[in-house]
Amino acid sequence: MEAGIPLNMLEEHAVSDALGDIGRPEDLLVMCGDVPITREKIRCLQPLPWLGSEVIDAYLSMLSMDPSRSSARILIMNSRLFTQLTGGGKRGNGRYDYSRVARWTARAQIGGAILEDFDKVMIPVNLHDTHWQL
Repeated sequence: MEAGIPLNMLEEHAVSDALGDIGRPEDLLVMCGDVPITREKIRCLQPLPWLGSEVIDAYLSMLSMDPSRSSARILIMNSRLFTQLTGGGKRGNGRYDYSRVARWTARAQIGGAILEDFDKVMIPVNLHDTHWQL
């Protein structure tokens, strides 16, 4: 849905239901590609909560499925790739280690293609668990 287009009453109700207090946090609301979005994850779109990696992955998955956006072949990597590559996160040692993500770029993982087949490769990066960059 394009920005600036008002929601109809049915859409308003669906948003209120997803963001409201009724229902369990683990309820699956939608699948965006292969990314499950639960009620708990969608609530991070409200003011104040942190934007979670699942919502970033879901949005990028939606972009990758829209052929009208670009004629370029774009590979969008999972939001956890950079954290794994650089040894970040709660269990990481802070050291670069390609072996942790080597299979993420295997032909089977990117639809039988190789990295050189893509015009662009996008990697979402969560810096210090406070800021997202692409």
